[in-house]
Amino acid sequence: MLSNKGSNTDSANNQSLGNLFSITQIEDFSITCVRAAYQRLLELGDDGRQKREINQFGEGQLLADWEIEEAIIKLAIDQKFPARFISEEHKQLQITDSPIFTITLDGLDGSNLYLANKSDARFCHMLSIHSGSSHSGSSHSGSSPTYNDYLVSGILDLRSGQLLFAIKNQGVFIQQIEAAKDEKNKVLTKPSPSITELKAVFSHKEICTQCQIPWEPQTRFNISDIACLGAKYTDLALGKVDAMIEGTRKDNLEHIIGYGILRELGGDIVDMNGLSLADQKIEIFGNPEHVGIIAARSITLATELAAFLSPR
Repeated sequence: MLSNKGSNTDSANNQSLGNLFSITQIEDFSITCVRAAYQRLLELGDDGRQKREINQFGEGQLLADWEIEEAIIKLAIDQKFPARFISEEHKQLQITDSPIFTITLDGLDGSNLYLANKSDARFCHMLSIHSGSSHSGSSHSGSSPTYNDYLVSGILDLRSGQLLFAIKNQGVFIQQIEAAKDEKNKVLTKPSPSITELKAVFSHKEICTQCQIPWEPQTRFNISDIACLGAKYTDLALGKVDAMIEGTRKDNLEHIIGYGILRELGGDIVDMNGLSLADQKIEIFGNPEHVGIIAARSITLATELAAFLSPR
């Protein structure tokens, strides 16, 4: 069970979390969850690719999709972590009468790539914890969290075991999932190009059409795509691409998780008017409608790209 007493160095963070949990305890719990996800996938082996049923979004669900989320939910229950879940396979789930945190969870992002099992396929586990819960008995007055209420966000590459992990006001770190906690390295902020210098961009024509984002202006960029948002947010955070043109869908789980990582690197996710998602409620914005968004490691680039694609 998690103790509700933090160290003296965590006192400020304890206060901000209602004197219940320190940010260090939140971090440790999250890392334990991510490791449990990785271990469960290893245990499943090829059985993880068995088809299970159709999920809430009308998509085929694999055994691994379900079992990885089950492992995290069981861990949270066992450790009496006061949270509610928003997840791809388990929908919304409350595991306590008085949740004070919201866990956003995608057990296996990139299921089709995992199923295809090609040597270069990338698929990820994604998780974030936000302060606040929409439950009426919450100590946060029943308020649904905003994007900027993130405390931790993590993306684990389930193929390589590489974990990208953001901690509120501390930055983004990278490490191998089986490494000790002190073996993590801080991800340094890289300069982003101006809109006139922009080259490498993630985008997808079908999503742009769905969200009414013009395609023709994008043809000046070097456009690519990966059928795994966790991989796309990882590459964006590490500077392998400069920006991402995307859209809301399927409860926006991956965007909610990716937001914290970009913010800790000085970036942002904005709508097509160039407005940050910071104060948007995670369960309301772009749900269920399809809304265009821009993600970048630079707030300036994100807003410039939104203006370029939405001329007035």
